[in-house]
Amino acid sequence: MTHLNFTEPTDTEWTTWIAQCNTASLSLIASHTAGTPEKINTSLYAGQKHRFYDAPFHGKCAYCESKIEETSPNYVEHFRPKGEVRDIKNVIINNHGTTIPHSGYYWLAYNWKNLLPTCWNCNTWHEDKSGVMVGKGNRFPVDGRYAEIPGGEATEAALLINPMHENPDVHIYMDEVGFIRNKPGSTKADNTVELFGLNTREALVNGRKKEYDNISRRVKLLFIASESEKAQEMREIKEISEGREEYTIAAKRAIADVLVSVQTTSTQLGSGL
Repeated sequence: MTHLNFTEPTDTEWTTWIAQCNTASLSLIASHTAGTPEKINTSLYAGQKHRFYDAPFHGKCAYCESKIEETSPNYVEHFRPKGEVRDIKNVIINNHGTTIPHSGYYWLAYNWKNLLPTCWNCNTWHEDKSGVMVGKGNRFPVDGRYAEIPGGEATEAALLINPMHENPDVHIYMDEVGFIRNKPGSTKADNTVELFGLNTREALVNGRKKEYDNISRRVKLLFIASESEKAQEMREIKEISEGREEYTIAAKRAIADVLVSVQTTSTQLGSGL
Protein backbone atom coordinates (compact mmCIF):
# COMPACT_ATOMS: atom_id res chain seq x y z
CA MET A 1 0.00 0.00 0.00
CA THR A 2 1.30 3.39 -0.95
CA HIS A 3 0.02 6.94 -1.09
CA LEU A 4 -0.68 8.30 -4.56
CA ASN A 5 -2.18 11.72 -5.10
CA PHE A 6 -5.27 12.06 -7.26
CA THR A 7 -5.77 15.43 -8.89
CA GLU A 8 -9.44 15.93 -9.65
CA PRO A 9 -9.95 16.29 -13.42
CA THR A 10 -11.57 19.40 -14.91
CA ASP A 11 -12.65 18.07 -18.31
CA THR A 12 -16.27 18.13 -19.44
CA GLU A 13 -16.82 14.40 -19.01
CA TRP A 14 -15.74 14.54 -15.38
CA THR A 15 -17.62 17.72 -14.45
CA THR A 16 -20.79 16.40 -16.09
CA TRP A 17 -20.44 13.20 -14.11
CA ILE A 18 -19.91 15.12 -10.87
CA ALA A 19 -23.10 17.09 -11.52
CA GLN A 20 -25.01 13.86 -12.09
CA CYS A 21 -23.58 12.39 -8.89
CA ASN A 22 -24.55 15.45 -6.88
CA THR A 23 -28.12 15.28 -8.15
CA ALA A 24 -28.32 11.55 -7.45
CA SER A 25 -26.88 12.04 -3.95
CA LEU A 26 -29.51 14.65 -3.09
CA SER A 27 -32.19 12.25 -4.29
CA LEU A 28 -30.79 9.46 -2.08
CA ILE A 29 -30.72 11.74 0.96
CA ALA A 30 -34.28 12.90 0.32
CA SER A 31 -35.59 9.37 -0.06
CA HIS A 32 -33.91 8.22 3.16
CA THR A 33 -35.29 11.23 5.02
CA ALA A 34 -38.74 10.33 3.78
CA GLY A 35 -38.31 6.75 4.93
CA THR A 36 -38.43 5.29 1.42
CA PRO A 37 -34.80 4.58 0.53
CA GLU A 38 -34.21 4.30 -3.20
CA LYS A 39 -31.93 1.78 -4.85
CA ILE A 40 -28.38 2.96 -5.49
CA ASN A 41 -27.50 3.20 -9.18
CA THR A 42 -24.22 1.26 -9.34
CA SER A 43 -23.68 2.10 -13.00
CA LEU A 44 -23.35 5.79 -12.13
CA TYR A 45 -20.19 5.45 -10.03
CA ALA A 46 -18.86 2.53 -12.08
CA GLY A 47 -19.01 4.67 -15.20
CA GLN A 48 -15.87 6.57 -14.23
CA LYS A 49 -13.84 3.66 -12.87
CA HIS A 50 -11.25 4.04 -15.63
CA ARG A 51 -10.26 7.35 -14.00
CA PHE A 52 -9.20 5.54 -10.85
CA TYR A 53 -7.45 2.63 -12.57
CA ASP A 54 -5.41 4.76 -14.96
CA ALA A 55 -4.38 7.35 -12.37
CA PRO A 56 -3.30 7.68 -9.69
CA PHE A 57 -3.16 3.93 -9.04
CA HIS A 58 -1.77 2.85 -12.44
CA GLY A 59 -4.05 -0.16 -12.71
CA LYS A 60 -3.22 -1.40 -9.21
CA CYS A 61 -5.42 -2.30 -6.28
CA ALA A 62 -5.41 0.61 -3.82
CA TYR A 63 -4.90 -1.74 -0.89
CA CYS A 64 -2.63 -4.64 -1.88
CA GLU A 65 -0.90 -3.02 -4.92
CA SER A 66 -1.43 -6.02 -7.19
CA LYS A 67 -2.13 -5.29 -10.85
CA ILE A 68 -5.89 -5.67 -10.98
CA GLU A 69 -6.19 -7.00 -14.52
CA GLU A 70 -3.71 -9.75 -13.65
CA THR A 71 -5.43 -10.88 -10.46
CA SER A 72 -9.18 -10.48 -10.79
CA PRO A 73 -12.05 -8.39 -12.15
CA ASN A 74 -11.84 -4.77 -11.11
CA TYR A 75 -14.17 -3.06 -8.70
CA VAL A 76 -14.90 0.47 -7.60
CA GLU A 77 -14.73 0.06 -3.84
CA HIS A 78 -16.49 2.30 -1.33
CA PHE A 79 -14.12 3.15 1.52
CA ARG A 80 -17.16 3.83 3.70
CA PRO A 81 -19.71 1.14 2.73
CA LYS A 82 -22.74 2.38 0.82
CA GLY A 83 -25.00 -0.35 2.26
CA GLU A 84 -25.04 -2.07 5.62
CA VAL A 85 -22.00 -1.60 7.85
CA ARG A 86 -20.14 -4.36 9.70
CA ASP A 87 -17.30 -4.26 12.20
CA ILE A 88 -13.85 -5.80 11.83
CA LYS A 89 -15.27 -9.23 12.78
CA ASN A 90 -17.98 -8.92 10.11
CA VAL A 91 -20.74 -8.36 12.66
CA ILE A 92 -23.62 -6.08 11.57
CA ILE A 93 -23.39 -2.72 13.31
CA ASN A 94 -26.22 -1.55 15.55
CA ASN A 95 -24.94 1.89 16.31
CA HIS A 96 -24.26 2.22 20.05
CA GLY A 97 -26.82 -0.34 21.15
CA THR A 98 -29.69 0.67 18.88
CA THR A 99 -31.77 -2.13 17.42
CA ILE A 100 -31.70 -0.72 13.89
CA PRO A 101 -28.69 -1.78 11.78
CA HIS A 102 -26.59 1.03 10.32
CA SER A 103 -28.01 1.86 6.88
CA GLY A 104 -24.61 2.54 5.38
CA TYR A 105 -23.06 5.75 4.11
CA TYR A 106 -25.61 6.06 1.32
CA TRP A 107 -24.90 9.78 0.94
CA LEU A 108 -21.34 8.91 -0.14
CA ALA A 109 -22.36 6.31 -2.72
CA TYR A 110 -21.52 8.62 -5.63
CA ASN A 111 -18.80 10.69 -3.96
CA TRP A 112 -15.49 10.19 -5.80
CA LYS A 113 -13.55 10.86 -2.60
CA ASN A 114 -15.07 7.67 -1.18
CA LEU A 115 -14.16 5.51 -4.19
CA LEU A 116 -11.06 3.35 -4.65
CA PRO A 117 -10.00 0.76 -7.25
CA THR A 118 -9.66 -2.72 -5.75
CA CYS A 119 -9.10 -6.31 -6.72
CA TRP A 120 -11.57 -9.09 -5.92
CA ASN A 121 -9.44 -10.42 -3.06
CA CYS A 122 -9.40 -7.08 -1.22
CA ASN A 123 -12.99 -6.14 -2.08
CA THR A 124 -14.79 -9.37 -1.19
CA TRP A 125 -15.21 -11.05 2.22
CA HIS A 126 -13.94 -14.62 1.68
CA GLU A 127 -11.73 -17.40 3.04
CA ASP A 128 -8.23 -17.29 1.61
CA LYS A 129 -5.92 -20.22 0.93
CA SER A 130 -4.58 -20.13 4.48
CA GLY A 131 -8.09 -20.55 5.89
CA VAL A 132 -8.28 -16.97 7.15
CA MET A 133 -11.32 -14.79 6.43
CA VAL A 134 -10.14 -11.68 4.58
CA GLY A 135 -11.53 -8.99 2.28
CA LYS A 136 -13.38 -5.79 3.05
CA GLY A 137 -16.97 -6.54 2.13
CA ASN A 138 -19.03 -4.13 4.26
CA ARG A 139 -16.53 -4.07 7.11
CA PHE A 140 -15.55 -0.65 8.39
CA PRO A 141 -14.14 -0.31 11.92
CA VAL A 142 -14.23 3.07 13.67
CA ASP A 143 -13.18 4.40 17.04
CA GLY A 144 -16.38 5.39 18.81
CA ARG A 145 -19.72 6.12 17.23
CA TYR A 146 -20.51 5.62 13.55
CA ALA A 147 -21.73 8.56 11.50
CA GLU A 148 -25.40 8.17 10.59
CA ILE A 149 -26.22 11.41 8.79
CA PRO A 150 -24.67 13.29 5.87
CA GLY A 151 -21.63 15.21 7.02
CA GLY A 152 -21.23 13.13 10.17
CA GLU A 153 -18.25 11.33 8.68
CA ALA A 154 -16.19 14.52 9.04
CA THR A 155 -15.75 13.84 12.77
CA GLU A 156 -15.80 10.05 12.60
CA ALA A 157 -12.58 8.25 13.51
CA ALA A 158 -12.05 5.62 10.82
CA LEU A 159 -9.72 2.79 11.80
CA LEU A 160 -8.65 1.84 8.28
CA ILE A 161 -6.00 3.49 6.11
CA ASN A 162 -7.33 5.33 3.07
CA PRO A 163 -4.34 5.46 0.67
CA MET A 164 -5.86 8.21 -1.45
CA HIS A 165 -6.25 10.67 1.40
CA GLU A 166 -3.43 9.80 3.81
CA ASN A 167 0.11 8.48 3.64
CA PRO A 168 0.27 4.80 4.67
CA ASP A 169 3.95 5.33 5.55
CA VAL A 170 2.76 7.01 8.74
CA HIS A 171 1.23 3.72 9.85
CA ILE A 172 3.06 0.84 8.14
CA TYR A 173 6.35 -0.30 6.66
CA MET A 174 7.58 -3.42 4.88
CA ASP A 175 10.33 -5.58 6.32
CA GLU A 176 13.10 -7.15 4.24
CA VAL A 177 11.20 -10.41 3.66
CA GLY A 178 7.96 -8.87 2.41
CA PHE A 179 5.74 -8.63 5.48
CA ILE A 180 3.84 -5.45 6.31
CA ARG A 181 4.56 -4.23 9.84
CA ASN A 182 2.75 -1.60 11.84
CA LYS A 183 4.46 1.38 13.32
CA PRO A 184 4.06 1.64 17.11
CA GLY A 185 0.67 2.85 18.24
CA SER A 186 -1.14 2.60 14.90
CA THR A 187 -4.48 0.83 15.31
CA LYS A 188 -5.20 1.64 11.67
CA ALA A 189 -2.23 -0.50 10.63
CA ASP A 190 -3.38 -3.55 12.59
CA ASN A 191 -6.90 -3.36 11.19
CA THR A 192 -5.79 -2.73 7.61
CA VAL A 193 -3.31 -5.61 7.54
CA GLU A 194 -5.82 -7.99 9.11
CA LEU A 195 -8.85 -6.96 7.06
CA PHE A 196 -7.14 -7.20 3.66
CA GLY A 197 -4.97 -10.20 4.53
CA LEU A 198 -1.84 -8.32 3.53
CA ASN A 199 0.38 -10.82 5.38
CA THR A 200 -1.70 -14.01 5.07
CA ARG A 201 -2.03 -13.94 1.27
CA GLU A 202 1.15 -15.74 0.28
CA ALA A 203 1.24 -14.31 -3.25
CA LEU A 204 1.39 -10.78 -1.84
CA VAL A 205 4.26 -11.49 0.55
CA ASN A 206 6.21 -13.31 -2.17
CA GLY A 207 5.49 -10.57 -4.70
CA ARG A 208 6.74 -7.85 -2.36
CA LYS A 209 9.88 -9.85 -1.53
CA LYS A 210 10.58 -10.44 -5.23
CA GLU A 211 10.21 -6.72 -5.99
CA TYR A 212 12.44 -5.85 -3.03
CA ASP A 213 15.19 -8.16 -4.32
CA ASN A 214 14.78 -6.92 -7.90
CA ILE A 215 15.05 -3.23 -7.05
CA SER A 216 17.91 -3.86 -4.60
CA ARG A 217 19.88 -5.54 -7.38
CA ARG A 218 19.14 -2.79 -9.89
CA VAL A 219 20.11 0.02 -7.53
CA LYS A 220 23.37 -1.71 -6.65
CA LEU A 221 24.21 -2.09 -10.35
CA LEU A 222 23.89 1.68 -10.78
CA PHE A 223 27.23 2.11 -9.05
CA ILE A 224 29.07 0.19 -11.77
CA ALA A 225 26.96 1.19 -14.79
CA SER A 226 28.12 3.48 -17.58
CA GLU A 227 26.73 7.00 -17.64
CA SER A 228 24.28 6.25 -20.44
CA GLU A 229 23.09 3.03 -18.77
CA LYS A 230 22.84 4.80 -15.43
CA ALA A 231 20.63 7.59 -16.77
CA GLN A 232 18.13 5.16 -18.33
CA GLU A 233 18.07 2.88 -15.32
CA MET A 234 17.57 5.78 -12.92
CA ARG A 235 14.59 6.98 -14.94
CA GLU A 236 13.01 3.53 -14.79
CA ILE A 237 13.66 3.12 -11.06
CA LYS A 238 12.23 6.58 -10.42
CA GLU A 239 9.02 5.62 -12.24
CA ILE A 240 8.76 2.42 -10.22
CA SER A 241 9.22 4.31 -6.95
CA GLU A 242 6.45 6.69 -8.03
CA GLY A 243 4.00 3.80 -8.10
CA ARG A 244 3.79 2.69 -11.72
CA GLU A 245 4.46 -0.98 -10.93
CA GLU A 246 3.27 -3.45 -8.33
CA TYR A 247 4.42 -3.21 -4.72
CA THR A 248 5.78 0.32 -4.54
CA ILE A 249 6.19 -0.15 -0.80
CA ALA A 250 8.82 -2.83 -1.55
CA ALA A 251 10.62 -0.70 -4.12
CA LYS A 252 10.90 2.24 -1.76
CA ARG A 253 12.21 0.01 1.04
CA ALA A 254 14.81 -1.52 -1.28
CA ILE A 255 16.09 1.87 -2.46
CA ALA A 256 16.35 3.15 1.10
CA ASP A 257 18.14 0.01 2.34
CA VAL A 258 20.73 0.04 -0.46
CA LEU A 259 21.49 3.72 0.03
CA VAL A 260 21.91 3.24 3.77
CA SER A 261 24.20 0.26 3.14
CA VAL A 262 26.34 2.22 0.68
CA GLN A 263 26.59 5.17 3.04
CA THR A 264 27.59 2.91 5.92
CA THR A 265 30.23 1.15 3.82
CA SER A 266 31.61 4.48 2.62
CA THR A 267 31.85 5.75 6.17
CA GLN A 268 33.61 2.58 7.31
CA LEU A 269 36.11 2.73 4.46
CA GLY A 270 36.74 6.39 5.18
CA SER A 271 37.57 5.56 8.76
CA GLY A 272 39.72 2.60 7.79
CA LEU A 273 37.06 0.16 9.06
